Amino acid sequence: MPRAPLEDRRDAYAHLAPAWPALLEDVRAPARGGVLASRLCPVCLKVPIHARQEVCSGRCRAARSRQRKAEARRERDAEIRALLEAALKKLTEDP
Repeated sequence: MPRAPLEDRRDAYAHLAPAWPALLEDVRAPARGGVLASRLCPVCLKVPIHARQEVCSGRCRAARSRQRKAEARRERDAEIRALLEAALKKLTEDP
């Protein structure tokens, strides 16, 4: 069965047309690609980054990953050090 011409199909939904722009405005995603002048890359502190970016480049992403791993390692080492000191204190106490 042949379909109706496009114009006829649009007319069938014309009663919904006034509500569509309002509905679309509510669900439309914010514009992408805008550069915020006050936001610089948190790693190199030189390059402005876009709205949804976290860093400016692959090099800065790798550097940030290394920083996070080093911080996690420092926290783990501090916890291990505290546990070892507590164990040493228990061993040196008089029973």
